[in-house]
Amino acid sequence: MDVDRIWVHLRPLGGGREWQADREDVVVLGDQASLSARVAVTNNRSRRGTLR
Repeated sequence: MDVDRIWVHLRPLGGGREWQADREDVVVLGDQASLSARVAVTNNRSRRGTLR
């Protein structure tokens, strides 16, 4: 969402509550890692029956 000198302001991909993280703790994912993470989240939701 936003980046300042100390914090990165984040929000889940599907929407939800915003949170802050130290810039040093945030890793930008490449395309393949990002896709893999999204597929894992979708698979988990599907298994729990909460797929939207």
